[in-house]
Amino acid sequence: MVSKNKIKFKLVLYLLTLLTIFTFVISVFSAEAVSIDEQIEQLRSIIDSSSYSAFQSRMILNSAQDLLESGIPFEDTKNIIENSIEESFDAYSVKKVFDVILETQQEGLPTELLINKINEGFAKNISKTIIISVISTKAENLKKADEILNKAIQEGLEINGEEELIGILADSLENDVPQESLSWLLKT
Repeated sequence: MVSKNKIKFKLVLYLLTLLTIFTFVISVFSAEAVSIDEQIEQLRSIIDSSSYSAFQSRMILNSAQDLLESGIPFEDTKNIIENSIEESFDAYSVKKVFDVILETQQEGLPTELLINKINEGFAKNISKTIIISVISTKAENLKKADEILNKAIQEGLEINGEEELIGILADSLENDVPQESLSWLLKT
């Protein structure tokens, strides 16, 4: 009899532990969803205080949500929106900036370099046209750098710090170093 009670006790304890773990996991996932919703509400509040039309505000907010859902940090997204409003960027320019970042993120390339360029442009009061041109070029160079690196990896090159190397290669391309030279350097 004692052993049956002991088994029942262990079983109840095991089920309670399992229930506690399950409840914790659910609360973590629901907290994350609330967090994104709260972030969207914060961005909505910022955008609503701007001169953008309702349509433009929705467009920017939808693009911002796409960024957040793809893993772009909230602070970066928020800063871009705030700086865009402060610098009187039109809504379509903000969307273009977000589109370049999102496409780069979806291709698995580092976006920090683009975000840094955007912030640098804002800090220097660079025009929206130049910022968009610079980050578009940077995104293309990141793609080319990734291709160069992938080709070197296929040829047997072992690499640590792939993201950092992609950034270095992209910077080299930006400074007019030919792709062939970079490929050759990786092989040696």
